[in-house]
Amino acid sequence: MDKQSRLFRRTQEDLARIFFECASFAGAAPRVLEVLCKSFKWRAGVCWSVDAEVGSLRCLAVRNVRGPHAEAFERASLGLLMERDTYLPGTVWARRAPEVVKNVRREPRFQRRRAAAACGLRGALAFPIYAGDRVLGVIELYRATAPPRSAALLRGTAALGSQIGELVLRAENWLAQTNAVSSHAEGREEAEAAKRWSRFNVEASRALAASLDCDAGLQLVARLAVSGVADWCAIDLLDPVGQVRRAAQARGVGSRDGGDRGCAELVDGSAVLEVLRTGTPALVSGFGLWARRWAAEDGKASVLIVPLRIRRETLGALTFASVSSLCSYRWEDLTRAEEVAGRVALAVENARLRREAQDLHQVKDEFLAAVSREMRTPLDAVLGWARLLRTRKLDRGTAAQALSSIERNAGAQAHVIDGLRDESPIDSRKL
Repeated sequence: MDKQSRLFRRTQEDLARIFFECASFAGAAPRVLEVLCKSFKWRAGVCWSVDAEVGSLRCLAVRNVRGPHAEAFERASLGLLMERDTYLPGTVWARRAPEVVKNVRREPRFQRRRAAAACGLRGALAFPIYAGDRVLGVIELYRATAPPRSAALLRGTAALGSQIGELVLRAENWLAQTNAVSSHAEGREEAEAAKRWSRFNVEASRALAASLDCDAGLQLVARLAVSGVADWCAIDLLDPVGQVRRAAQARGVGSRDGGDRGCAELVDGSAVLEVLRTGTPALVSGFGLWARRWAAEDGKASVLIVPLRIRRETLGALTFASVSSLCSYRWEDLTRAEEVAGRVALAVENARLRREAQDLHQVKDEFLAAVSREMRTPLDAVLGWARLLRTRKLDRGTAAQALSSIERNAGAQAHVIDGLRDESPIDSRKL
């Protein structure tokens, strides 16, 4: 095996290694050009790929162009679409054979003559990348001097074009299979996520319906969340004066060590406040110190915050955080979380109405007790003096005192009755 054959063999091994490490033609193209330029002492290289959708060649990469005008040459190449059988790359595409150009500055088929001359490029070699009858692209190599037009060079570049084409085709097939497997896996994950959320929704509804204590029911909902759809869950409520109160919080058994404080750091408090202020749900990633650390170790960390709204009023917020044990949240999960939040909001509203009803019942009892006391006191005095007067044993002075007391207490009772007709003293509890 002569020196040139060994060089081609080594280059083929380098190209195979590049495509083994890269998943696509676009990712491998810059490294392919660098290997070709270094192995065969070419000064610059341009790689073109056939875009089947538009039926033209599209530039994938430009490498090793040097000089003050290098950027202009790269920009001119990257911005071109080459039609079939036009200019140098299009001609190679149509003929499916290598082409050697001794001076691109005088070549009418070369569209970037001025840019090439400014970069000191003169000679060019272009060869097709093909697999079977299908041309996948074209590679251009440039140098400062005219290249030799030897049969060995043409045969070697044709072999390289065939090998690169097979590698590109293999990469495309592998990528298609990977996408198919990924799509199937995503579909399976989506189905499993939907099942988890559905089960959580049912269990949360049962827990809220079975509990008369609102906070206990919310705590049970948070625990159910971390057993199925989250690694950490919190429920925050707004009190009548607008202060935020943490009503429930739970942390999954499989979450990392660090206590509740560490889990709470998953969620930026300002994000919860923003959801409470706007009533708009939020789906975010990489929140807080712990989320960043866990994401670096295990992948993505995501946080889902949905408002608890009923009749256009925001009662609080329901927060889910996922780090590693479950897949990251997606927009499909937002709709599911909002459905659960609607049930939680209804339970919170029912609890509030129940408290108001209990308060009203207590006010009613206090009111009836006060009315009974206020009316019984003057009535007792009136009845007592009336019984004494009926005995006719009172002297004139005592009888006058009795009549005055009866008149005074009757007026007091009339004042109580007038107070009942006026709602303001009732409302202010000053009857």
